[in-house]
Amino acid sequence: MMRYFIFVFILIFHWGANGQSEGFQLKKDQVRIPFKLVHNLILIPVQVNGEHLTFLLDTGASATVLYSQTRENQDFSQVKKVQFSGTGTDGNIQSIKTVGNKVTIGNDFVDDNHTVHIISGEELNFLNHLDVPINGLIGYHFFRKYPVKIDYTNRYLIIYRDSHQLRVSKYEKLPISIEVGQPYLEAGVQMRDQEKALKLLLDLGNNDALWLFPLYIKGFVENTPNINTVLGQGAHGIIRGKRSRINALNIGPFKIARPILSTLDANSLRYLLTVSTRKGSIGNEVLKRFHIIFDYPNEVIYLRKNKNFKLPFLVNKSGIKIQHTDFVWEPSALAFLLSIKDNEDLKDSVSFEKEHFKFRYSLTPKYMISSCRKDAPCDQVGLKKGDYIVSINGKATRNLSLSQIEKYFFDKKGTYVRLSVQRGKQIINFGLTLKDPIPYVENP
Repeated sequence: MMRYFIFVFILIFHWGANGQSEGFQLKKDQVRIPFKLVHNLILIPVQVNGEHLTFLLDTGASATVLYSQTRENQDFSQVKKVQFSGTGTDGNIQSIKTVGNKVTIGNDFVDDNHTVHIISGEELNFLNHLDVPINGLIGYHFFRKYPVKIDYTNRYLIIYRDSHQLRVSKYEKLPISIEVGQPYLEAGVQMRDQEKALKLLLDLGNNDALWLFPLYIKGFVENTPNINTVLGQGAHGIIRGKRSRINALNIGPFKIARPILSTLDANSLRYLLTVSTRKGSIGNEVLKRFHIIFDYPNEVIYLRKNKNFKLPFLVNKSGIKIQHTDFVWEPSALAFLLSIKDNEDLKDSVSFEKEHFKFRYSLTPKYMISSCRKDAPCDQVGLKKGDYIVSINGKATRNLSLSQIEKYFFDKKGTYVRLSVQRGKQIINFGLTLKDPIPYVENP
């Protein structure tokens, strides 16, 4: 069930600038990789140059990215940089391109010449909105050569050498297209009764159910009731839009009833570089309801219902969004070769040793209200942005994770939640009653 604040990891590099010839090699006919599902996001163990890290698996990302803090006043003027864009950016974030990296996933899925883009942590203000530290993300290059099965219920991936190994007699086979390194599928969106076929990104880096871009959909009319809200956190700021509930999302023969729709406002879409015919995204709150096999080489996807299929789509009924107040960077043990401008040859690269980068960070167990939706229960009782949550239902928040706290806000409507917050030097007690802001209404 959807319980968590949505974070945006859609990093779309200029495709031409990111061309590279390396590729992962599979040392066995198939490799199983365990993963953690946190906030509806798939986190996998990855080694970069021998260092054990945690990466987000993101089909929306065409490049491999490592988050880092660089040494103050370090001169990278001669180093090749790649600009990226996405929701929640201002179009000006740059990465430092590193080459010749050994990236290992599991023991038997290896690329000895992988390009990794380092993005400074100072550029990214979503890291303290997460429940666990994430060191980077990987997308297209994980999927591009081999079929990959995702088992959400048992939390593992299987990478197959070729499609002949797949057992898909109980699956539905649907066509997808791979464009700028991303998988697209045509699905039917039923706001109420009428269905409209739309081209949507299958986005593992999005933990919401369904996004649509009204700016790009002719004649789009939002369902009522709906709410203006913060949809997520991008690289440079808050992503805003509306949230409502629709009749159904139809993917092939599968009808997914009453999913929550998020529509992005024009400002959030301003710097999103994407294929021109894309109308939105299907996120992990929908995808986790299936056993899935992505087959990029043959441009197909296989789907089969799993035990999550009939779970209800839940919404935050308090109006509160929270975040960690801070995160602390720790010394790294990694060195990189950085590409010189306009040259792809390793012989023309420059080495930067471990003291130049910090890529590990820890999150402080102190939680602040980052937003309180207008007219929501939190607003009605007087909670404010900037309040620090000290306890919830009598439990000290210093002993809870971010997701454990947020779970209270997704409980049944009518549930009473008690909070103690610190505002300045005062401790103030509040109580609020949860209310569903977007029930589905047949004939409004």
